[in-house]
Amino acid sequence: MKVSLEDLKNLERDGKVKIHTPELVEQIMKSSEDKKIKKDGKNVRNIMEKMDKF
Repeated sequence: MKVSLEDLKNLERDGKVKIHTPELVEQIMKSSEDKKIKKDGKNVRNIMEKMDKF
């Protein structure tokens, strides 16, 4: 099943889903107390951005 970006944004606006962008995920990870999670924030962002290109 495929969902358009517009439909996803509508669901987020209605509070039914939360869209995690690469930037948000990196920010969340960098604010973690766990040093390993903090360290991997940039790598996870890069992977998410790379996968978005496919």
